[in-house]
Amino acid sequence: MSITRTQLPLSVFVGVLAVAGFGVGCGESQIASNKPKADLSRFDHVGIFVDGLAPVRMGVMWAYADESGKTITKFVYEEAQAFSEGLAAVKVNDKWGYINKSGVYAIEPQFDSVEEFHEALASARQEKGGQYGYIDKTGQFVIQPRYDLTFSFFDGVGSVKMKDKFGLIDRTGKVILPPSYDFIEPFSEGLAAAALNDKWGFIDKTGRLVIPELCVPAACGMRAEA
Repeated sequence: MSITRTQLPLSVFVGVLAVAGFGVGCGESQIASNKPKADLSRFDHVGIFVDGLAPVRMGVMWAYADESGKTITKFVYEEAQAFSEGLAAVKVNDKWGYINKSGVYAIEPQFDSVEEFHEALASARQEKGGQYGYIDKTGQFVIQPRYDLTFSFFDGVGSVKMKDKFGLIDRTGKVILPPSYDFIEPFSEGLAAAALNDKWGFIDKTGRLVIPELCVPAACGMRAEA
């Protein structure tokens, strides 16, 4: 069984945490906005602005533009993500790499799959069908690919999947919690939502269950997928 990550309604968990006496933050350090200073209607699509830059699309290709509408790159990317920690993931010739805010490659396209950088590390997979690990901002694997799935680090902890179960590791790759949950969300304010046997609770950064069995997926507005 797997749980679709994007279907988790944060508002549900925020409300539950508030009742339990916990605060929740987004864990983001960069400034994100969708309120540019100019009319960008000439673009077919405008992504999220982070530190004054956003991915923009014309036709099927992507570039990056500032809030005045000036493009800082050509329309050469097949896909493009928002900036995070000074780098943005871009796809060229079916491979992902990263550019800096000057539009220069910081990491040449070479990966089959990547996520944005958080806490100086990014989830990445070298080849289709391969395992996931974590790269640094030079593009080197600092946590070697050995996982079926990896999520971004927050609060110094990353959730990883091995053999259909999720566990926790730290930024050195040390195991904090062996794979034992059906799903673990990224951490925020020291807690992460975790699912086991169709029930959700919250664990702390040691993997200890601190708020047990809040609800089942249907009650939380989530859908479990076989």
